[in-house]
Amino acid sequence: MIEAGVLDDPAVDAAFGLHLIQSLPVGIVGVRPGAVNATGTYFRIVVHGRGGHASKPHLTVDPIAVGAQLVVALQTLVARETDAMAPAVVTVSGFHAGDGIAVIPARAELRGTIKAFSHDVRDALVERLDALVRGIASAMRAEVDVVFEPGYPVNSNDAALTELVRAAAVEAVGPDQVVDGPAVMASDDMGHFLQRVPGCFFFVGSGNEATGVIWPHHHPRFDIDEAALAIGVEVSTRTALRYLV
Repeated sequence: MIEAGVLDDPAVDAAFGLHLIQSLPVGIVGVRPGAVNATGTYFRIVVHGRGGHASKPHLTVDPIAVGAQLVVALQTLVARETDAMAPAVVTVSGFHAGDGIAVIPARAELRGTIKAFSHDVRDALVERLDALVRGIASAMRAEVDVVFEPGYPVNSNDAALTELVRAAAVEAVGPDQVVDGPAVMASDDMGHFLQRVPGCFFFVGSGNEATGVIWPHHHPRFDIDEAALAIGVEVSTRTALRYLV
């Protein structure tokens, strides 16, 4: 959308967005200045080994064994190479290799994400992940391809426009229902808009323990209390009206 000119014709002065969030109960609106979503980068690692029979592993280069070492070693990038005061997460979310019982495959693939609240921390993790993966693979006689796919930048709210959204939320749900919003390690493409123009990305509670609506986004049992939708519309509308006055 940005590449197609959505911010340029007509020229956009500010951008506002929202996201439902299950950790806040329905009726609550969370607003905060500064960083609210982490930057994210996706990675794909393909380990090329040498397949063979499971009874003769010495004649193979087992990509599953290599991949297992990578999964463990990648956790040290945060635990031992990242400042403890700088939030970051490295997650291996997929590991696929072979489908036989007595067969060592020739190939394994790992996929995952890097999350951080600083672009510098993200870039350092990308550099070290690449080096660590290649070093381990080489030491274990495997070859490896490492591909990074850029995700989203840090989602950072403008202080003045955050206060505008907070005032709109107070009008919509009352002062006792507006809280300092969370900062979450998940990424959001709103970050691309807020890199270009000032704005605010806020959270609308959609959880409801009384009705069992407690499961988070991406969980197979995810659901929302749909009363959150009306609240989101009202806060967004009041925000737009306040900004345009």
